[in-house]
Parts: sequence; C-alpha cells; structure tokens
Amino acid sequence: MFGKQGITFMIFFLSAKMLSPHDFGIYSYALTAVLLLTMMGDFGISTATAKYVAEYNLGKNGKVNAVLFNTTIMIIVLAGGATALMLTFGRLYFGEIYVYVLYLIPLAFLVPLTSLYDGIYRGLKRFRKLALISLGAGLISIFFSYISIRVYGLEGALVAQNAIFLLLLIGLSLGYKGNSLVIDTDIMKTIGKFSLMIGLATTSYFLFSRVAVFVLGKSGYLLEIATYEVLSKLVGLAFLPFAILASVLVPNIAEYYSIGEYGKIYTKFIRYTLVSALCAGLIGLLSYFVYPLIIDFLLPNYRGEIFAMMLVPVLLSQTALIYSSLTNNLIILSPLYARRDMFLKGVLALLNIPACIYLLNKIGYVGPIYATTVITIIGIVYLQGSFFFYIRSKAGL
Repeated sequence: MFGKQGITFMIFFLSAKMLSPHDFGIYSYALTAVLLLTMMGDFGISTATAKYVAEYNLGKNGKVNAVLFNTTIMIIVLAGGATALMLTFGRLYFGEIYVYVLYLIPLAFLVPLTSLYDGIYRGLKRFRKLALISLGAGLISIFFSYISIRVYGLEGALVAQNAIFLLLLIGLSLGYKGNSLVIDTDIMKTIGKFSLMIGLATTSYFLFSRVAVFVLGKSGYLLEIATYEVLSKLVGLAFLPFAILASVLVPNIAEYYSIGEYGKIYTKFIRYTLVSALCAGLIGLLSYFVYPLIIDFLLPNYRGEIFAMMLVPVLLSQTALIYSSLTNNLIILSPLYARRDMFLKGVLALLNIPACIYLLNKIGYVGPIYATTVITIIGIVYLQGSFFFYIRSKAGL
C-alpha cells in the first residue's frame, strides 16, 4: 500500500511542481471527477474481498482461488456502467474540462482492479510481496511521469496517472498464482452483498468529502482547487501510515468477527481510539507549523492568501481523519455498522452539497472547505460514539 500510495503522492507533487497552478487546477479537477468513477467501479469490492479471502483462507481453501475471477467480472461490469454514464453526461457538467477527463477514463478500470489485487494480497497476508511489486511499478512510473510532463505538459501529467496503475496491475497479476477461471455465483452474492454496503458508504464519503472540488470547479475556482489539492495531499501523507496500519489489521479484525470475539474487538477499539486521538492532536499541531515550510520549499507558487485561508479547516479535517483511521476498520467490518455507515455517509453527502453551495455564496471559496470539515467531524463523532456503546454491549460489558 505504501508503494502505491507513496508513489502516487510523488507523481502528484511532481505534477504540481512542473505545471502552472492553473493547469494543475485543471489536472486536479479532472482527476477528482474520474476518481468518482473508480469508487463506483470498485464499490467496496476490494475491501469486502480482503475480508472474505481471510475467512476463506481459514477453512474454505477451495473458494480462495475463485475469488479473483468472479470479483473481476463484477468490477468490469460496474466500471463499464460508470464510464458509460460519464461518456453520456460528462460534457454537460464539466464543459471545456471534459476533454481532460477523457484522458483519465482508463483509471475507471485500472484503479478498482489494482485495489482488488491489493485486497486479495492483504487477505492472504502477503504484505511483503505486495509492497515490493507496488514499489517497483511506482519507481518506473516516476521516471515515466517526469519525461511525460516535461514533454507534453498537462496532457502528459494525465497520461502518467494511467501509467502507474497499468504497471501495477501487470505486476500484481504476474505475481499472483492460483487463479481459478470458474464462475461462482455464491462468491459473487456473498462479496456483492457486503460490498454493496461498503460501496455505498465509501462512494457517499467520497462525494461529500470531494463536493468542495466539484462546487469550486463548476464556479471556475481552478487556482483554489490547485491549492486545496496540494494541502489535501499533505494531509494524505500524514494519514498514510495510519491507513497502512489499518489495512494490515483488516484480516485480523475479520477473523475476530467471524468467530465472535467481541471482547477483543472492544479492547482494540478503546486502544486504537486513545492512540489515534493522541497522534491526531500532536500531528495536527505540528502540521500547522510544518506545512507552510514545506510549501515554501517545494511549491512556493502555492504559498499565498488562498493557502493561508484554507490551512486551518484542512488541518481540522486531517485531525478528524487520523483520529478515526484505525477504529474505522473495526466499524465497517461489522455487518450492522456497515449498514449504518452507509446510511450516515449518504446523509452527510446530501447535507454537504447545499452547505458547500450556500457557504460559497456567503463567504467565498473557503466556504465549501469549512462546510466539508464541519460535516466530517459531526459524522465521525456520531459513528464512533454509537459504535462504542454497541460493541460494549456485544462484549457483555
């Protein structure tokens, strides 16, 4: 995971450095649009796959080999449908930016398929092999990205995004053995049922967390999008170690649920909450002083009034995300709370759209950022609090 995410961050910052802020705003806007397609193409399948591969590996070994083929079919169907929607209606919303969105359409298939392999490798606890393949593909992609951006500019940056995931998909597919090309409707139903809840939740979360970009882009705030995305990627770097740790813990947590060890889940929840809260607070405080120095050194074109206005709300979002990072897996792997998480994020997405538009009109470009931050915090507090009482009751305490 570090290889893929870390290299993606490096390519992102390379693009921010080599492109003008205006072109980088277009790049970020188009990438956000296509990332929505990738969420619709995956729709929770990769997360559900990690859970069920871990369970199948405990006692149903015959099922493990058939997972990849059947979930690949599901992803291709979903990604194809999402792509068809973009090709049909995309020009109506994105206007002149639409041509740049088209450069990134392959990601609608490449990202979900690499995430699927990622989930299978994690479910089988092949973390070292996953890291080596991801790192190798990523290092090649950095070189390709530099040449591509230097020669072709904005178009080259867009094509480079496709390159890393194509190379990664090839590497992961070559490194995985034991695939069975047999259609198993039981696997599709089992994974599909669980992934539906996760997919609705994660897609809703993406929508509400990225609504600010869509609202700003529709209003022509491309420079503001560029600065917001740079800050967001710094947040992503701070969040990355916790995301890696959370992904490593998925198979163990899935096993606890499968055998009903709610006492262990409750203990983990308390421990992860305390550790995450402490880390989130310290990292947030440190980031307030460090991020401006990083921008001054690496991307001085983005250090101005827009950066200063966006720093505080973005850091508040970062603190909330880090705080909830480890405990989130405990929550979404619970069938009951996967449904609640899905419903909550859907409500938050619906609330955030009018909130972003309203605050944009009232206080300008920083309005959607504050709207997203406040709604993010409300959602995390509610979900974490309600899960605490639920899992405490299940543990008999």
